[in-house]
Amino acid sequence: MGVQIDHQKLDLPEIQVSDVREVARIKAEVAYWQTNRPCFVDDSGLTIKAWGELPGWL
Repeated sequence: MGVQIDHQKLDLPEIQVSDVREVARIKAEVAYWQTNRPCFVDDSGLTIKAWGELPGWL
């Protein structure tokens, strides 16, 4: 795509909400505020069926 992507380790919040999309959105906003550049962030969600699909999706 002709765009250089740099890796940068940031201290991002891990908010405790049941919607993993909200977690990723908050992380991306904080990363942008810290770098003043558009950012990709990585977050994985885990759903445990035995616990009623917690943390799960809304």
